[in-house]
Amino acid sequence: FTPFEKKNSDYSKSGKPRRARTAFTYEQLVALENKFKSTRYLSVCERLNLALSLSLTETQVKIWFQNRRTKWKKQNPGADTSAPTGTGGAGGTGGTGGGLPFLTASHVLSPFMLGTQSYAAPAFYSTHL
Repeated sequence: FTPFEKKNSDYSKSGKPRRARTAFTYEQLVALENKFKSTRYLSVCERLNLALSLSLTETQVKIWFQNRRTKWKKQNPGADTSAPTGTGGAGGTGGTGGGLPFLTASHVLSPFMLGTQSYAAPAFYSTHL
């Protein structure tokens, strides 16, 4: 056996055959990369929907995102992984503070603005009061 060959490379340590590496299609990779641009972490629901739409398992999507985050961290040393991706509009949140479409900056209460701002009910509440 040469240094370039791996002894029993088709089997794991437990003796079970290894699972074949997933070969993602171009369309799957484009969709996964686009989703990664908008968010580096998926919720369970997002992961399920993405997996179903791409004909992948949830585990395949989960592992792809784990590997992609690792690659991203190597490409962006010292960057905050929880910070927004900053791709400008690709995330679909519209700058509304974490993806909550009904909240705008004027509706968010800031402790630094106490005494300088009036806190009336937002316009969309007035018809329900």
